[in-house]
Amino acid sequence: MKKLAVILAGGRSLRFGSDKARARWRGLTLLERISRSLNEAGFHFVVADRHSDLYPRQGPLQALFSIGHCYDPEKILLTACDMPFLKPESLALLWEESLGFDVTVPRTETRLYPLPGVYSRRAMEEAGRLFQKGRRDLKSLLKAPLTVREKKWEDGRSLTNINTQKDLREASL
Repeated sequence: MKKLAVILAGGRSLRFGSDKARARWRGLTLLERISRSLNEAGFHFVVADRHSDLYPRQGPLQALFSIGHCYDPEKILLTACDMPFLKPESLALLWEESLGFDVTVPRTETRLYPLPGVYSRRAMEEAGRLFQKGRRDLKSLLKAPLTVREKKWEDGRSLTNINTQKDLREASL
């Protein structure tokens, strides 16, 4: 099965103040950095932005539904453009451990993370149902009647996302 990943890059970046995907960090844009990690992990990927969503700027749950509707994959790895610390080997392992589950997501000692995550066709369809009921967040999908695998994640820093200019400066330290 072809390893397909989708990078979410359609947010408004309100807290950041400009397009996060184009923000530079250690010589690359955030989008280039996650693209490189996905390439190294053996993924084919597409970028989901406001132009590719069926319902633009309506959140990640609708983006997941749109992806399933437009690409019809068996499963995808879904990640955000603002996660510069994600390692290729961690992304590949998440994919490998998703076999037989509707959703596979990282868990640290204190928190469950919906991104990055591997989502099956069934999860994408459920995302559409939840979106039609007014939900916008991926966490609501984790409470749906789906089989969820929580992958223990040792490197909590790799799950850090950049929400503000301050976050970007601190990530450079």
